[in-house]
Amino acid sequence: MNGDARSCVDQILNAIEYGHLSSAETERKVQQLLDKEIVKTTEKADMGMVNACQSLLWELKTHGQIPYEDHSEQIRASVEKEYFAWMKRHRRQQLAIRIGSVAAALLLATGAGFSVHWKWFSPKPYAR
Repeated sequence: MNGDARSCVDQILNAIEYGHLSSAETERKVQQLLDKEIVKTTEKADMGMVNACQSLLWELKTHGQIPYEDHSEQIRASVEKEYFAWMKRHRRQQLAIRIGSVAAALLLATGAGFSVHWKWFSPKPYAR
């Protein structure tokens, strides 16, 4: 987390501790901070900041009853697994298409070789 974002989170946490912010105001400020971090276009979002804000929002909304669980690694692994399975199917399909194309080309070439005689292309003498 960069220093600027960390100081914002620290200020919010201090305000919560000293009772200066209501829970609704705290949620609103944390959500604003999270949204500002996510929509960055000029630089990469600070994922440590995003995770900290998500965790804090989770704690605020559940009042600490349910611990925050980050499932991003499981989701990433699942997406990666599906992607590699798709790539494997895609490569097999491409190989089948290539083999079929070569087989069709060979079949056409041999078929054309039997049906076309080279004599047909030689000049015929004029019939008298």
